[in-house]
Order: sequence, then structure tokens, then C-alpha cells
Amino acid sequence: MYYKKAKAIILKDLNEVNTLLKDLKERCFIVFRKKEKEERIGYCAYIWEDLMTLNILARVKNKVNLYKFSLCESVQLVPLTGAEAFNIMSRYYKIQKIEDPDKYGTSSAILYKNPKFNGKRVKAYEYDINSAFAKQMLEPIPDITTLKTFTYVKKGQIGFRTNVSEATGRTILEITFEEGRFCRYVCDLMPSPFKRFVETWYNKKRNAKTPQEKVKAKSVLNYSVGVIQLYNPFLRACIIGRSNAYVSRFIDRNTIYANTDSIVSLTPRPDIEELIGLDIGQWKKEHYGEDFAWSKEKINYQWNLETPVYRGIPKAWFTNFELKKGRKFDILKDHVPDDKNTYVFDYKDLEVKLNYGKKKENN
Repeated sequence: MYYKKAKAIILKDLNEVNTLLKDLKERCFIVFRKKEKEERIGYCAYIWEDLMTLNILARVKNKVNLYKFSLCESVQLVPLTGAEAFNIMSRYYKIQKIEDPDKYGTSSAILYKNPKFNGKRVKAYEYDINSAFAKQMLEPIPDITTLKTFTYVKKGQIGFRTNVSEATGRTILEITFEEGRFCRYVCDLMPSPFKRFVETWYNKKRNAKTPQEKVKAKSVLNYSVGVIQLYNPFLRACIIGRSNAYVSRFIDRNTIYANTDSIVSLTPRPDIEELIGLDIGQWKKEHYGEDFAWSKEKINYQWNLETPVYRGIPKAWFTNFELKKGRKFDILKDHVPDDKNTYVFDYKDLEVKLNYGKKKENN
């Protein structure tokens, strides 16, 4: 992991980020990309952009930090890296690690869209699971010390089949508990060691006193699962696979959309409503009999005329559309806004600057 031991630090304003950049410019060799796994920091500073974040990985006062600056004024960043979330989890239990985890493949979260609703707006009902991944971390997990290859699944074991994703070309690990199934990898199951970690951080999320506390707790639970892939892809495949299997049980002919922790239905779901509650893994109502619209041929959607869920596009980018047009964005009529971030990073001057064209247009 390129920032394995780095602490996340949020830079709050232009002066703070540009002061750091000026210091790095004077004493570091600047590399405009993420650090590779085998590379050392040394006197290098690695700088790269995400859609709305400037990331700076560098050594300052003998400590390696990952500095993050939001290029979009309205977006508050989470002061946490995946590595930090994983380290928090490791205080409760140090997972079994395997050599060369990259060769075993990854796992893929379910993403279902009913094509009947392409480009349509309908009344719909949404149900979400409380901490879906955390729920599956409480179930028995793979014991990698018993891992065998090309064999049959027996009682008390889990099997892993491998497929190649058409979309990414990556090897995907798919799980099965079916006895007698022949699999590429098979190992025993053991009782989950994550109970204290999951319950502690779920309660932190549930009882958070501020939005920041809630976001951090939620991020610890989710980010840690993502980083598990770097050490034990079988464990992560088990968590993701179980989440996929659980949600798949609720997909029926009236299901419009589903992912690892959510079902959107054309009709109310009494079977799901019987499972509503506040505990880990129970369901909750998010929208009930409200307008739901699909972007045609894409996995993008919108409730009522709220900010849409647009894959790969930050929600904050839609704010300027409303200011400019004087109306809400309509996913069935409008294109993704051209107005993007409040700030831009000037690679030549090594400085973050106001996006003057955008600011001028808004005034």
C-alpha cells in the first residue's frame, strides 16, 4: 500500500496547503503520481489528484504523512486513511496474512439494475442494511492455515472459485458453502474474532455526537474491509461474498436496484420491514413511496430531485448547477455539470489556486 504507515492530515485552507507545497518545492524531488508499493519516500514528495482531492504524501519533521486538501469548497474530507482504519482493527485482532496476496484475485460487490426501468421515474421504496460488512464480519471466517487447492468443499468449510471479470479483466474470488462443490481453493471456517471490534465501532457510529464522529466510525468499519484485500483476499472475499448473497435473497421481480447493502423496490416489502431495527445487520427505511429515476443505460439514479448518485462524480459538483440554472438537476434531462471544483492545482507553479472562471460565473 503506497501510504501504509502514513497518517492522514486534512489541510483546511489555501494558505495551509500552499505553505506546505512551497516547503516541499524547496527541499524535495516532486513526483506527480501515487507512490508504488516498493518505493521509499526518502526526499521525494508524491502528489496526485482525485476528482475533488489533492493528495500529498511526504515526510515532514521526520514523519510520513498523507496530506489531503479538498478542491471542492463544500466537501469535508475524512481525516483517515485505509491504513489507519486497518491499524485500528488490528488492535482488536491481527488477521492471518498470506504471501503474495495479489495473485489470488479480488472480490466484487453486487450491483443490480432492472433494465425495465431504464430512463424512467417511478414511485419506489428503499431499504438499507445497518453496516452490512460489519454484520458479515461477525460470522465464521476462513482459517487460512487450512487452505487447500483443487478440492471439494466439506461441512464447516468455505470454497473459493475464480472467474475473470469482463469489465476489468481481474481475477475475481467467488465464495460457496455448498458441500461437495469442487473449488480452486478450500479452507476450514473458524469463529469470528471481530466481535469486539465491530461492536465497539458500530456503537461509536450509532451513538456519535457529531457528524464527524459518525463519519469516522463508519469509515473505520468500511475502510478496514477494503485494506484486508492487501493482506488476506480470502477473508475479504468471504465478507463481500456473504453480503452479496444476503442481499440477493431479497431481489425479486419488483426490485429496481440492489447493491451490497441496499434494495430499491417498486412496491413496499413486508418481508424486509419485519427485519427493521437499530442493530447491526438489521434494515432501515430510507425512502418510502418517493420518486426514483434511473439514468438511461447507466448505474446512476436520483431520488425526487435531490442530488443524484452519479458513479464517479462527486455530489458537490451538482451544487453549481442549481446556482447557475436556478433549478434542481434532473437526471433524466440534464448532463453532468461542467462546473467542478472551487480550486485547481497548478502543476507548473506547484500551487493551489482559485478556479476564477467558476467563481466569476457564480457571482
